[in-house]
Amino acid sequence: MSKSNRHSIDYIAKAAAIAALYVVLTELSALFGLSGTNVIQFRLSEALTILPFFTSAAIPGLVIGCFLSNLLTGAVVWDVVFGTLATLIGALLTYALRRYKWLAPIPPIVANTVIVPFVLRYAYGFTDAFWFLALTVFIGELVCCGILGMLLLFALNRQSAFITDQAAPMQTERRSFKERFPRYVWITFIYLAAIDLLTFYATRPILPYLPAHSLSTPLDELIPLRPEWVTIYFLSFLSWLVTILWMLAESKQHAYRLCGVYTIIMIVCLICFLGYPVTIQRPEITESGFFNDWMRFLYQVDSPTNLCPSLHVVISYLCWRGVMGCKKIPKWYQWFNLFFLILVCFSILLVKQHFVADIAAAVVVTEGALQIGRLTRIERVGFAIENKLSRRKAA
Repeated sequence: MSKSNRHSIDYIAKAAAIAALYVVLTELSALFGLSGTNVIQFRLSEALTILPFFTSAAIPGLVIGCFLSNLLTGAVVWDVVFGTLATLIGALLTYALRRYKWLAPIPPIVANTVIVPFVLRYAYGFTDAFWFLALTVFIGELVCCGILGMLLLFALNRQSAFITDQAAPMQTERRSFKERFPRYVWITFIYLAAIDLLTFYATRPILPYLPAHSLSTPLDELIPLRPEWVTIYFLSFLSWLVTILWMLAESKQHAYRLCGVYTIIMIVCLICFLGYPVTIQRPEITESGFFNDWMRFLYQVDSPTNLCPSLHVVISYLCWRGVMGCKKIPKWYQWFNLFFLILVCFSILLVKQHFVADIAAAVVVTEGALQIGRLTRIERVGFAIENKLSRRKAA
């Protein structure tokens, strides 16, 4: 891959990771009642607005993150437009003033203090005086951008090589598609897809004859339905495709270990699905709209069965932990997969597809299988099968 292409990928990945983290922190703020349409609100994600001090990739990352956050939290259209505009202005000015460390939080504080009061008054109907709305917005921004943001800035300043635009030396050699993804990659990928589909769908005809259980807790009852999060639910399939192929292409040893670990996971999941079937009472989607239409489609194609452990979390967790052992995959992609794993955990709860217990079970099962695979060097099974097939072919 050429140096310019590697730079482009690195830039896009940084922006994507920042956007994902922004969405996670915004949703956390909303779930804990720190943000929303309140007069005083504390969006933890606003601490990230100092990141343009380190890298220009933070500009599109923050803008996209703000846009998605407003959509996913059900903001009105004017909030989506002008809230995103305020973030863009703040990010551009922070980047322009990046030589002056102590000025980093000033642009987002000013931009939001000026723009957001108009949104609160004319989009949400607040009748308070403009100066009062500006003051309350300023207080929230001062805490999140000025205090939390500067703490983040000084924390990252010690590890600035990870996030700054100064890129490390890149490899310049070019490889063909076949060299990047040799035959064993596609064989192991087909195997992984096959055992996943077999485990998930082969149990479906049996489940109607088994008693179903609920793992609902008071925490599950408090989690609201957010149809907007169906986007993350469906985007996860694309993320898995890219990440798994990249992990398999790391080396034959890595690919065989991944297959062995996933086999263990699927066996445990099969036992759980049949031994203790779990179901969930899903809400009826009556409203129209893009996200609600996708929710109805999701409920039609995916029955509320095979919930514990959550395969969505299993695969996302495996993607995050899998890339940690890959030398050919850059470190930023590890962080991206961690952020996306958190997004997936939020999505399966907010679209009412799973319980909190399903997430915990998925993490325990996946991490346990990873440790078994590491201790037993389970990749030796793959090499043994390969050698046996090679001898048969030679004979």
